[in-house]
Amino acid sequence: MIGPRRLSDGILYSLLEGRYQKYIADRKTAKSKKFMCYFGNAQGPAASQNVSKPDYDSERDLMGYFSDQVSHPNEKRAKIAGYLAQLGEQADARIISTANADSGMKTNKELIVPLGRFFEFISNFR
Repeated sequence: MIGPRRLSDGILYSLLEGRYQKYIADRKTAKSKKFMCYFGNAQGPAASQNVSKPDYDSERDLMGYFSDQVSHPNEKRAKIAGYLAQLGEQADARIISTANADSGMKTNKELIVPLGRFFEFISNFR
């Protein structure tokens, strides 16, 4: 599944159409790889401590309240990335940060694909 990033910073048709046309122009017919994943974080946010009544809109609270009963989806994404990385040259598995989503630490900026090149990047895969 490939989900292109947002097409524009607004909802004006001209902005949406312009970005969409850029995506189309960046398409490649020759594909160099089969699989890719591109995730921001390998972990969810750091769990809140001592949560007796969680804010159900807060991932931190939910992770703290349910503690060892649940795991964050980002942890599963990291496992998928590890599996894809083992496939060698036919895959590109990127996780930008191995730390908690809200820590701001351990970010590998070399793995970030700039928004202007994102469609060109995803068009490399079958």
